[in-house]
Amino acid sequence: MFINITLLLCVVLLWQVPTVLAGQISLEQVLRDAEAQAPAVRIAEFDLLAATAQIVEARSDYYPQVSARLGNEYVRVHGAADNVVSVGDAILADSASGYKHSLTFSAQYTLYDFGRRTLNLEFNKGRRQLAEYRRAAIRKDIHRQVIAIYGQALKLQQQTGVQRRRRQALLAIYRSSERLQEAGKYGREAVAAAALELAAAGVAEQDLAVEFANTLDSLTLLTGREYSPPTTVLAEVTAGSILDSDLYDVEQHPDIQSAQQEITRKEIELRLARRSRYPQLILTGSHRMFGSDQRRFDDSFSSLNSRDSRIVLIVDVPLFAGFRSLAQTARLQHELKSLELKKQSAIGEIRAEIRQRQRLYQNLTEQESVRLERQTLIDRQRQDLERMTEQQLLDQVVAWRQQIEWAQQKMELDIRRIDLAVQSLLLHNLMEGS
Repeated sequence: MFINITLLLCVVLLWQVPTVLAGQISLEQVLRDAEAQAPAVRIAEFDLLAATAQIVEARSDYYPQVSARLGNEYVRVHGAADNVVSVGDAILADSASGYKHSLTFSAQYTLYDFGRRTLNLEFNKGRRQLAEYRRAAIRKDIHRQVIAIYGQALKLQQQTGVQRRRRQALLAIYRSSERLQEAGKYGREAVAAAALELAAAGVAEQDLAVEFANTLDSLTLLTGREYSPPTTVLAEVTAGSILDSDLYDVEQHPDIQSAQQEITRKEIELRLARRSRYPQLILTGSHRMFGSDQRRFDDSFSSLNSRDSRIVLIVDVPLFAGFRSLAQTARLQHELKSLELKKQSAIGEIRAEIRQRQRLYQNLTEQESVRLERQTLIDRQRQDLERMTEQQLLDQVVAWRQQIEWAQQKMELDIRRIDLAVQSLLLHNLMEGS
């Protein structure tokens, strides 16, 4: 048994966790890197640009449509035509066989459409606004993930440091126990117990180091940057100002703004569907030049001397389309009701999350004064411990034990402080945006 303990102790003594070097990163830096790296943010940026371009596309309906068309064909007349004029696709041909050409300039403009163009423009402006809200929501979600992971990594960094100091103290206790055994003051059981405690501390330190490395890998997935656990030091985070959830307007949350914009766009879409049953007043005009030649293709272009012009006023009245507009209206009404329910559900979820985080934040804040008092007591105990050790009034083993206890209590207080700061940042992110 003692041989096994000795072998395990040798493994622990040989294994050393690499020392953390000066390579500090801050939460603000990680947030910037994550936002710059996230594909979702870049996708949202392109969606916003596409929505902006679609507004320009919708405005084009207010301008006339102008086009030019060149047509050509070869006509073979079978039999006598007797002054019959053949009209092809935008080509006016005579009754003789040959090559026929026409050049047509046309324009079309919608004079009145019961506000369909205006609604379509509003619909596309709403798409751009929706893209902006979604981009804000994506940034908020990325910040939330980074804050949570960074806080977890910061706590693991504190725990790893304390566990390292604890292992060093237990190593000193083990060596002191060996010397006391040689002096006949300690038995073999006490030395074996110290060896087992030291071995367990080494395993716990290694587990924390692995967990810390895994947490840094999670940050790497968000930022695209490699963080080496031995050389990475996370900067501390501080709690923000106190926020009152009662004063927060949940309607300003990007998720709720997105939901409301979806509802607004669906209402516009419903109005467009209803107005599609109304007639349109359209003005069109064209000017044509045409000619022909019986023998040569290129000579038909030189005879474009014939002309005609026309102006047409069209009233386009949709009469029946297989009940399509009625079915479309019913579908949009159902979709509108669904969006309204989703918005109400999202409002309830966000309010519940705000209340939960506010309650946790307030609880941690109330404990802050107790934490500061405990911190003062620990500092005082540490100073007394150092003074008594210097005066050799305290046994070395007892001194190391008290140092371990002091470090453990300080770690618990530091974790409480980190939790308070993280909850404050998450609450700010939730209520104030990214």
